[in-house]
Amino acid sequence: MNKLIYSGMVAAIFSITACNNDNNNDGNPDTNGTFHAVIDGSAWDADADAVGFVVADYGSGLTIAITGTKAADTAHFFFTFPYFTASDTVITEPSSDTDLRFQDNGTLGGGLWLEETGTLDVTRTTQDGIETLTGTFSGTFVDPFDSTSVKTVTGGTFTAKRLI
Repeated sequence: MNKLIYSGMVAAIFSITACNNDNNNDGNPDTNGTFHAVIDGSAWDADADAVGFVVADYGSGLTIAITGTKAADTAHFFFTFPYFTASDTVITEPSSDTDLRFQDNGTLGGGLWLEETGTLDVTRTTQDGIETLTGTFSGTFVDPFDSTSVKTVTGGTFTAKRLI
C-alpha cells in the first residue's frame, strides 16, 4: 500500500513539474507572435514565426524594433521607437522619435510606405522570462518618393515576444 501511495505522489509531482509554457515541443519557450493589419481594405497577416522584437542601442539610447513579415508576399511592417519603462505608451504620428514603415516587393504594388499620420499604442508585460509587447496601430502610410502613393492602414494589431 505504501508503494502505491509513494508511486502516486511521484507521478503527481512529475506531472506538475513537467507542465510548462512550452507549446512548441522543442524545449524552447514559445515566442511566436501575431501581426495583423487591414491595408486599403484587404486583410494582411504576418507569419506567426516571423513576428518579434529586439531592443538595441544605436548610440542615442535604447530602441525597440518590431517586425512582422509574411513570406508569401515578402511584405513586412517595421516599427522602431524609444524603449519605454512604463507598462504602456501611446505614440501619435508624426514623431521624430519613431520610424513606422510598411514595405513590399511587388505583390501589394511594390514599394516602401512611411507612416505620415496615425497612432501606435503599445503595452508591455513580462512573465516567465518573456517580454511581450501588445499593440494597436493605424494610420496613413505614404511613399517617400511619390506622395500620391498612399496606403491606409486600419485595424492593426500585434503581439511580439522576446526572451529576456
